[in-house]
Amino acid sequence: MQTVQFTFPSKADGLMIAATRWGSAEGAKAVVQIAHGMAEHMARYARVAQALTGAGYLVYAMDHRGHGKSIPAGDAPGDFGEAAWAGLIDDVITLGRIIKEDHPDLPLILFGHSMGSFAAQQVAVKASGTLDALVLSGSAAQDKFVEAMMAEEGFSLSGISLGDTPPRTDFDWLSRDEAEVDKYIADPLCGFELKLESLASGMEAAFEVAKPDVLAAIRNDLPVLFIAGEADPINARLSLLNLLEERWRAAGVTNIDTHYYEGARHELLNETNRDEVTAQLIAWMDGVV
Repeated sequence: MQTVQFTFPSKADGLMIAATRWGSAEGAKAVVQIAHGMAEHMARYARVAQALTGAGYLVYAMDHRGHGKSIPAGDAPGDFGEAAWAGLIDDVITLGRIIKEDHPDLPLILFGHSMGSFAAQQVAVKASGTLDALVLSGSAAQDKFVEAMMAEEGFSLSGISLGDTPPRTDFDWLSRDEAEVDKYIADPLCGFELKLESLASGMEAAFEVAKPDVLAAIRNDLPVLFIAGEADPINARLSLLNLLEERWRAAGVTNIDTHYYEGARHELLNETNRDEVTAQLIAWMDGVV
């Protein structure tokens, strides 16, 4: 699989953002842009990138500000910088524009996971005209998720509970695959906490995308897919995804599909049934393209 690493300057503050392209544009049917989750990095998506390129897609991803190779030398992970959450959203949009400039004839599908799905929701509000399809993985209605966080008097990735299931580690909520959980824990670029100011900037923006007049900016005919595990604590047993779908449909976005997986947890692409998830994801994308 052909892999190219590059950087681009953030339009928000000039921060150099690290990115990767997997595959070749020759013969590609579309481009998939991946926005990863909190406290992880783009290299964790190499496996799904290989599956997507094998299915005829060109794949791009970047390390969000404060993550992976986009962390400035000497800085600690988890700091979005002065541009904060708004800068992260602009970075996702900028990479999309770079993709469109380089591949103007290819459809663009934005795949956002977890925090990346929260960013993707806001990209849909600000720039849905640049997208040909959108996939939200491990997502939720952001405002209600933030309210639940505030009720717990703080938020920690290592403090998310699976309810009555006794935990083996602090990150069992990510996947039923123990090997994948252990790889996450062992990865020095995973599992950190966001700087308080960075986390707060994202929380503030969460309430904006709950407003009906804001959601009305999403293109009505945008093909959208929600994928999630039914045992993912982020979506509160799907209730926060059902609410998100209800809000988007009320705003006029009617081309929404859902794939929910019984027993699966947060990271579907690293779950025990990941091959099933990946195959169904590709089939949906093929249908859109």
